[in-house]
Amino acid sequence: MDTYLHYLRAKLKGKVDLVATSDIIAQPEGVVAQAGDIIDRKAYRNLSRFKLIEPLESYLKLNDVMSHLAIYSEINQLVDSDESYHAIDQHCGKGSVLEQCCDTLKAYPDILETLTIFKIEAKEYYEQSILSGFLSYIIGLIAKYPQEKIEAAFLAGLLHDIGLLFVPRSCLDKTKHLSAQEWHDMQLHPIVGFKMLKTVEEFPHNARKAVLEHHERPDGSGYPIGKDEADITELGSLISLLDDVIVVHNKRFKPLGRSLQNILPIIQMNTFGYETNVVSSMTIAIKQSPAPKVEDIDKETVKTLIDYTYQQQLFINKIMDVIDQVNEIVGYKHNSKNVKGIQNTGTKIASVIASSGLQESSYVELLQRLNVEDHQQLHLEVEQTRLMLEEVIYQLQGYYKEANVYSSDKSNSLAEKIQIFVDVFTATDCPPIPDKLINYWQTLKDKTAKKL
Repeated sequence: MDTYLHYLRAKLKGKVDLVATSDIIAQPEGVVAQAGDIIDRKAYRNLSRFKLIEPLESYLKLNDVMSHLAIYSEINQLVDSDESYHAIDQHCGKGSVLEQCCDTLKAYPDILETLTIFKIEAKEYYEQSILSGFLSYIIGLIAKYPQEKIEAAFLAGLLHDIGLLFVPRSCLDKTKHLSAQEWHDMQLHPIVGFKMLKTVEEFPHNARKAVLEHHERPDGSGYPIGKDEADITELGSLISLLDDVIVVHNKRFKPLGRSLQNILPIIQMNTFGYETNVVSSMTIAIKQSPAPKVEDIDKETVKTLIDYTYQQQLFINKIMDVIDQVNEIVGYKHNSKNVKGIQNTGTKIASVIASSGLQESSYVELLQRLNVEDHQQLHLEVEQTRLMLEEVIYQLQGYYKEANVYSSDKSNSLAEKIQIFVDVFTATDCPPIPDKLINYWQTLKDKTAKKL
């Protein structure tokens, strides 16, 4: 762990006060700072000029390290500041269990220092990790995990992104498109986090493994190893789901002032993506958050939304028809593992569409109901359909990426047949979001921003 902390302390480069853990010795000057001295920015620069007998960071540690009580307090503050998480805590939480989870951090002073650096260097990711730790313990309670497993889930949630401290800052800029090298660097963070925690004495093995697995996917499309469903642990699946829930809520729903319950249609469309018990427990928790509110929306905007969902449906139907046609051409009696993987992805998408009832949605019926029902109430139903359709389109884009990679290798005998799908998908435009909807969502964002 010392090697990792030395690197992290060096990254701070005098941004915060450090403290000397022993006398700092230079050649030929001898002692240039004594144990217990506070090393501020100016002192750090001065000491950097000396020829020290050991690297400067090996003499130092953070002066002001968060305690386990501070972590407990920050979790409660973040939860109380969000209506959805607060409601989940009120219905499902158990303060004494969360306290016990935070108490486990007392045994890991190096982890507490690392978390403090994480907060300084990447506050947005740190706050997401705080929420992940909270939801991990909540899911553990709902799933009736034993206390030891709840604590392991909590630690995994809290520390799953700690490897991001070793990723170049440019990779964490969410406004830019990552280059191939930056994406490669980003994909290494679960491995770095795993290796880092492996050096921590008596750290739970199942928590450490969940950190490694939190970007793996059952179909083998995840990273860093590309594990399949049979090899991903329950805690790994749990942290993966929580990571997705928190990011989607923060990005897509919270800015619009919408409840965490709005994410349920997306989870429904990904039931194949996570362990069953994990999905069930997460769904129970989310249903404790406030129900989606009836929004102030005019009838014409609802009609635009209905038209848009209809176009999405037509797009999906066309692409799924092409998948069926390509499967007929390729057949299933072949020995290509990659093609079988692509076909399995398509089968899962088809199953999700069928089980969700999306094929039953009728454009004409919705237009008729728009004229006789409360259009604001109808909006909730149509919006849910839109979210589900968008998730299907996202999954189809994943199918396309797999097919595109395979078809680009012309040495494969089936590549030309898979290329048929790639060509059609590339030539078929996904329906653009109408300006009226964009403007409506912007109005919601503006209202939410004013409240904050």
